[in-house]
Amino acid sequence: MEKRRAGRQYPAGLVAVTAFDLVIYGLVLGVAFASGEQTGLLLSIALACEVPFLSLSVGAALAVAGTGGARVLATPVGLALLFFHIGRGGARLLRRARALPMHRFAHRASVAA
Repeated sequence: MEKRRAGRQYPAGLVAVTAFDLVIYGLVLGVAFASGEQTGLLLSIALACEVPFLSLSVGAALAVAGTGGARVLATPVGLALLFFHIGRGGARLLRRARALPMHRFAHRASVAA
Protein backbone atom coordinates (compact mmCIF):
# COMPACT_ATOMS: atom_id res chain seq x y z
CA MET A 1 0.00 0.00 0.00
CA GLU A 2 2.80 2.45 0.83
CA LYS A 3 4.53 1.71 -2.48
CA ARG A 4 1.37 2.64 -4.35
CA ARG A 5 1.06 5.92 -2.50
CA ALA A 6 4.73 6.79 -2.94
CA GLY A 7 4.35 6.78 -6.74
CA ARG A 8 1.38 9.15 -6.73
CA GLN A 9 2.00 12.86 -6.84
CA TYR A 10 -0.20 15.90 -6.63
CA PRO A 11 -1.27 16.72 -10.23
CA ALA A 12 0.02 20.29 -10.09
CA GLY A 13 0.43 20.45 -13.87
CA LEU A 14 -3.19 19.54 -14.48
CA VAL A 15 -4.42 22.05 -11.91
CA ALA A 16 -2.20 24.81 -13.37
CA VAL A 17 -3.27 24.15 -16.96
CA THR A 18 -6.93 23.99 -15.93
CA ALA A 19 -6.57 27.27 -14.03
CA PHE A 20 -4.98 28.91 -17.08
CA ASP A 21 -7.76 27.53 -19.28
CA LEU A 22 -10.41 28.94 -16.95
CA VAL A 23 -8.67 32.33 -16.87
CA ILE A 24 -8.88 32.49 -20.67
CA TYR A 25 -12.51 31.31 -20.62
CA GLY A 26 -13.35 33.89 -17.97
CA LEU A 27 -11.83 36.73 -19.95
CA VAL A 28 -13.60 35.65 -23.13
CA LEU A 29 -16.91 35.29 -21.31
CA GLY A 30 -16.59 38.70 -19.66
CA VAL A 31 -15.76 40.36 -22.96
CA ALA A 32 -18.66 38.53 -24.64
CA PHE A 33 -21.15 39.81 -22.07
CA ALA A 34 -19.74 43.33 -22.28
CA SER A 35 -20.09 43.32 -26.07
CA GLY A 36 -23.60 41.91 -26.18
CA GLU A 37 -26.06 40.04 -24.02
CA GLN A 38 -26.90 37.41 -26.63
CA THR A 39 -23.26 36.64 -27.31
CA GLY A 40 -22.51 36.31 -23.62
CA LEU A 41 -25.52 34.10 -23.04
CA LEU A 42 -24.65 31.76 -25.89
CA LEU A 43 -21.05 31.46 -24.73
CA SER A 44 -22.08 30.92 -21.11
CA ILE A 45 -24.34 28.04 -22.17
CA ALA A 46 -21.46 26.44 -24.06
CA LEU A 47 -19.08 26.89 -21.14
CA ALA A 48 -21.69 25.58 -18.70
CA CYS A 49 -21.43 22.28 -20.55
CA GLU A 50 -17.63 22.18 -20.55
CA VAL A 51 -16.50 23.60 -17.20
CA PRO A 52 -18.15 20.93 -15.00
CA PHE A 53 -16.20 18.26 -16.88
CA LEU A 54 -12.97 20.16 -16.26
CA SER A 55 -13.81 20.23 -12.56
CA LEU A 56 -14.62 16.51 -12.55
CA SER A 57 -11.30 15.73 -14.25
CA VAL A 58 -9.35 17.73 -11.70
CA GLY A 59 -11.29 16.19 -8.81
CA ALA A 60 -10.76 12.68 -10.15
CA ALA A 61 -7.04 13.27 -10.66
CA LEU A 62 -6.75 14.59 -7.12
CA ALA A 63 -8.63 11.59 -5.74
CA VAL A 64 -6.45 9.14 -7.67
CA ALA A 65 -3.34 10.92 -6.36
CA GLY A 66 -4.52 10.22 -2.83
CA THR A 67 -5.15 13.84 -1.95
CA GLY A 68 -7.34 14.44 1.09
CA GLY A 69 -11.07 14.88 0.69
CA ALA A 70 -11.08 18.55 1.62
CA ARG A 71 -8.50 19.37 -1.03
CA VAL A 72 -10.38 17.30 -3.62
CA LEU A 73 -13.44 19.48 -3.00
CA ALA A 74 -11.68 22.80 -2.45
CA THR A 75 -9.58 22.80 -5.63
CA PRO A 76 -12.49 22.68 -8.14
CA VAL A 77 -14.39 25.25 -6.05
CA GLY A 78 -11.34 27.51 -6.11
CA LEU A 79 -11.06 27.10 -9.86
CA ALA A 80 -14.75 28.02 -10.24
CA LEU A 81 -14.24 31.16 -8.16
CA LEU A 82 -11.23 32.06 -10.29
CA PHE A 83 -13.36 31.66 -13.43
CA PHE A 84 -16.11 33.87 -11.98
CA HIS A 85 -13.81 36.69 -10.89
CA ILE A 86 -11.80 36.69 -14.12
CA GLY A 87 -15.09 36.88 -16.06
CA ARG A 88 -16.11 39.95 -14.09
CA GLY A 89 -12.68 41.44 -14.74
CA GLY A 90 -12.98 40.82 -18.48
CA ALA A 91 -16.32 42.62 -18.58
CA ARG A 92 -14.87 45.59 -16.68
CA LEU A 93 -11.86 45.65 -18.98
CA LEU A 94 -13.99 45.97 -22.10
CA ARG A 95 -16.23 48.61 -20.52
CA ARG A 96 -13.16 50.68 -19.69
CA ALA A 97 -11.74 50.16 -23.17
CA ARG A 98 -14.92 51.62 -24.65
CA ALA A 99 -14.26 54.85 -22.76
CA LEU A 100 -10.86 55.31 -24.42
CA PRO A 101 -10.64 57.96 -27.18
CA MET A 102 -9.40 55.46 -29.78
CA HIS A 103 -12.54 53.35 -29.37
CA ARG A 104 -14.74 56.43 -29.85
CA PHE A 105 -12.81 57.32 -33.00
CA ALA A 106 -13.23 53.83 -34.41
CA HIS A 107 -16.96 53.90 -33.61
CA ARG A 108 -17.38 57.30 -35.33
CA ALA A 109 -15.48 56.08 -38.38
CA SER A 110 -17.70 53.00 -38.69
CA VAL A 111 -20.87 55.08 -38.30
CA ALA A 112 -19.67 57.59 -40.93
CA ALA A 113 -18.98 54.83 -43.45
